[in-house]
Amino acid sequence: VGIAVSPLGFGLVGHAPAGTEGAALYARGPSILQGFTAVDTGLDTLGPVTYLENAFLIPHPAASDRYLQHAGVHAAERKNLYDGTVTLDAAGAATVVLPAYVSALNAAFCYQLTPIGAAAPNLHVSQELAGDRFGIAGGAPGQKVCWTLTGVRKDRYAADHPFRVEVQPGTAAAASRSQDARHRLAARATATRLT
Repeated sequence: VGIAVSPLGFGLVGHAPAGTEGAALYARGPSILQGFTAVDTGLDTLGPVTYLENAFLIPHPAASDRYLQHAGVHAAERKNLYDGTVTLDAAGAATVVLPAYVSALNAAFCYQLTPIGAAAPNLHVSQELAGDRFGIAGGAPGQKVCWTLTGVRKDRYAADHPFRVEVQPGTAAAASRSQDARHRLAARATATRLT
């Protein structure tokens, strides 16, 4: 049991000195999932989360005594994914409207369109994303189209912390991650003292 007594408000703190092979904190418990650690009310990290396997659980829709385990999607970039379905108008076109933050958050957009019910060989993106909307044309009137849009993050954090696919322990990249975490920890400590 960890109880917060410091100004930072941490109930449990672990520290592994630089240059060691060990972890600052290790937890494991037996369960139907062959070992897991519960974190109630969410998990906030000061740096990137690294793991050997990315999976999440959701309640099984047809069996109350079981879960479904799904794997996360991995990429070599910080990708965001948006998708949906639109119905084409009398001209075989539609405008997809996205939340106002999509253009500000992302760049390098990729589009995928899937016509429903019949082939649509002329279906295409008629207008690339601008003002948080893009256009579809070339389908049949009233036809449904499933669309998927992916973008690569370009927000300030992503720009200030380039994503590195290959990182070795002890490199400048690893050191900058640690330094960045220390800066955020200090900022959080200051904010805690002010509240």
